[in-house]
Order: sequence, then C-alpha cells, then structure tokens
Amino acid sequence: MAKRTPTTKAATTFDEHAADPEAERIEKITEQVTEVKDKLAANPNLGIEPGSPEFDWQAEYPGEDVFVYTASNGVTVGLARCAGARKPKPGFLRQLRKAPYMEQLWTMLEIVASPAALAVSDDFEDEEYGQMFEAWSEWSKTAVGESSR
Repeated sequence: MAKRTPTTKAATTFDEHAADPEAERIEKITEQVTEVKDKLAANPNLGIEPGSPEFDWQAEYPGEDVFVYTASNGVTVGLARCAGARKPKPGFLRQLRKAPYMEQLWTMLEIVASPAALAVSDDFEDEEYGQMFEAWSEWSKTAVGESSR
C-alpha cells in the first residue's frame, strides 16, 4: 500500500476582532437614532411650523424672556422683552416717541420679534396686530414710545 502524504488543514479559530455584520448594523442604527435625538434637542421646532400652537417660541429667543401671543385663529407669535441687547438707547426712544403711532408699533415689533415671528404676524389684520402689541406692552410693562426699566 502506498503511503499518503498527510495534508494539513488550518484550524479555524475565533477572532474576536472579526467584523460581525449584525453588530455593525445595530451600531449604525444606534448612531442614527442618537443623531436624530441630538438634532431634536438642538432644535425643538424641527418640523414644526412657526405660528402653530406646538411651536416653541423660547427656542427663537435663547436666554431671553418671551411673551407668546395667541391670535383669535389660534396662531401663536413669540416676542422678546425690550431689554438687554434689544433695548434701544434713550435717544432712539426720544426720537421714536415723536413718530406716528403705527411707525412706533412697527419699529418696536421689529426690535422684539424674531424673523419667524415677523413672518407669522405679517398675515395679521390691523386689529390683531394692535391686540398683540397691546398684550405684549402690558406683559413687558412697556408702552409705545417708552422703555422697560
């Protein structure tokens, strides 16, 4: 009988560093979920239209006091207090007090409103603007042509 040359077969060993496709898939999904959660935490208004009752107006004015006006049709608008960086200098207010009422109103709204708030309130009728401004003035203890302390 002929003698056979023995063949060697490499033994299979467990490689703890080998890629596990299922573990990689789960890790990728976990990273995506974390990314979405981080985006939502950074922008609580993601996917929410400005003016809707769910809109977080405080996110439009980080670190500022915010007044939220709800219009008769349920639309909301957030306005900041006329204080801090938004507070005009006394000379500006002195000059503004001589302006017609509507000019005072528009000027003050542009000072205390974010671009989103201005866009939402642009659809208001005159009466709604007046009511919003009056409610904001009462909240901020500021009248047209005056400044808060």
